[in-house]
Amino acid sequence: MLELLADQENKDAVEELVTQFIEKIEAEASLKDGLITKGWKNEWAHIQAEILESQHMRGRNIINEIIATTAKFSSNISKFGPPSAPNALCISREQVQDF
Repeated sequence: MLELLADQENKDAVEELVTQFIEKIEAEASLKDGLITKGWKNEWAHIQAEILESQHMRGRNIINEIIATTAKFSSNISKFGPPSAPNALCISREQVQDF
């Protein structure tokens, strides 16, 4: 290889070898860049899917908690019976603490 560099007659051949080497390196770099970009996209899609799933489950848990609280409240209210007068909806502090 050094003999080619020293000989002026082979200057074109050396330039061709250098050009081919540069093209090869650029192609490999481009391929690796594409793989990295694809990996990032897949990783972010996976993270996004996990976040959406956890938020969905969190929402479901909140709704279940609201339903359970409402059911408990309804069952505790029914202990006091139907109101017989306009002021019958007022309950004492002791009754509230029973909830």
